[in-house]
Amino acid sequence: MLKIILYAYSQKVYSCRGIEKLTRENIPAMWLAAMQQPDFRTINEFRGQRMKALMDELFEAMIQKLIEENYITMEHYFLDGTKIEANANKYSFVWKKSTLKFEAKLREKIHETLQYIHELTALEAGTTQKETEQNAEITE
Repeated sequence: MLKIILYAYSQKVYSCRGIEKLTRENIPAMWLAAMQQPDFRTINEFRGQRMKALMDELFEAMIQKLIEENYITMEHYFLDGTKIEANANKYSFVWKKSTLKFEAKLREKIHETLQYIHELTALEAGTTQKETEQNAEITE
């Protein structure tokens, strides 16, 4: 389940219903899920209750590791309309202070994304609780 969620985050899919759809329609996600198709409630419960504390650290560590291993580069990373200078520029050297600022902005962006994911998880959990309550009222 963890592999599926991290893959979905890398594809900018954060909602549980989107992740569920991804496991049905996306071949790499199907492979990671071993052809299982968990529903959105299962995904939401997993990331919202069981793995909530670990998910933030793991997501940030995964991004840092991918940068270190050169699987992803931050050459074309944009934040608020600013970009990192190209190598062809006469100012192609990088100051340590600017590198530290870049890392701080990257961490801030990661935390903003994780905050958005937590809000979405809570919203979807609230939706599923309301659906359960409505179904219980109907059966009574």
